[in-house]
Amino acid sequence: MDAGAIETSTNRIRIDTRGSFSSMEEIKQLTITGQDGSTFRLGDIARIREAYTRTPRNAMYLNNQPAIGLAISTVSDGNVVDMAAEVKKVMAELQKQMPDGYQITPIYDQGYESDVANQGFIVNLVLSVITVVAVLLFFIGIKNGFLIGSGLIFSIFGTLIYMNATGIALQRMSLAAIIIAMGMLVDNAIVIYDSALINMECGMRKRQAILKAVSTGAIPLLGATLIAILTFLPVYLSPHITGEILSSLFLVIAVSLFLSWILAITQNVFFIQEFVARPRQGRSNAELFSGKYYDRFRQLLRGCIRYRYPLIAVLFGLLYLSAIGFRTVPKQFMPLLNKQYFTMEIWLPEGTSFDRTRAFTYDLTDSLSR
Repeated sequence: MDAGAIETSTNRIRIDTRGSFSSMEEIKQLTITGQDGSTFRLGDIARIREAYTRTPRNAMYLNNQPAIGLAISTVSDGNVVDMAAEVKKVMAELQKQMPDGYQITPIYDQGYESDVANQGFIVNLVLSVITVVAVLLFFIGIKNGFLIGSGLIFSIFGTLIYMNATGIALQRMSLAAIIIAMGMLVDNAIVIYDSALINMECGMRKRQAILKAVSTGAIPLLGATLIAILTFLPVYLSPHITGEILSSLFLVIAVSLFLSWILAITQNVFFIQEFVARPRQGRSNAELFSGKYYDRFRQLLRGCIRYRYPLIAVLFGLLYLSAIGFRTVPKQFMPLLNKQYFTMEIWLPEGTSFDRTRAFTYDLTDSLSR
């Protein structure tokens, strides 16, 4: 029989009254009232026996107390960091309305973990940009390095704009794609830049030298860019779950590399025209490609051509050795989790019960290492 309930502004608390029984016979004599007002003895309509309660197949305990787990996930195009912040606000309000003895305890905050991971990747991204620009400054000079490095910055900004417009989230895979493409984003600009300088040194006017550098190098550079992009296409087309997880890797690399090619034949050309002084001219091709390093490279190239068959045999041998060596390399596509969480499955013999109140301790450092 319904014992009633207490109504509040936000909750309805049901009252459950329980009797006190000292024997099985008293339970059988319990009077039950039907909907039509008729009464029955419980022993007349039910079989009463003493037995163990059925052990639940799945049970959750938090700090040795029964608990109910609630998993909350964001939508496919949502921001998990923003969602976690909103969930915390809602949890704080719900905690004030919880009955005595109940509390809401977060176990795993994916928003926090994602925020820490993204911040780490952003730091790596900034360091990668600084490293690439520093190498350019060291090898081709301060002014030239900044001019070519600016194309790198514009390519990254353009990629981020595309990601925002198409709904590609800023997560580990998309950030990793930018870092992977970092070293290739300046290649197109360097080729056009160097070709224009060589043309000017051969006596061409600046505008003519730039136009020739673009006309002769744009299509070959586009082909090389497409080859680099198509290298990651199998990851995007994979029917496995990795294709879904790593789809942004291919898209971001494709967009960033294609933008670098466009900027190499537009923005880079404009910077050469406006900010690069015309170098000393009148030098022949023989003079341009002469020097200690050029001479050593020619000697090496002539030797390779002269002994091409032994060289091809050596290359095939190295390829075979590398294939054998790859068999010893651990095969792990996804990185290991570095969070302080793990799952342990405990299998017990049939008919045995697990006493959750029994205290047991594992030396995790020793156990997990074994």
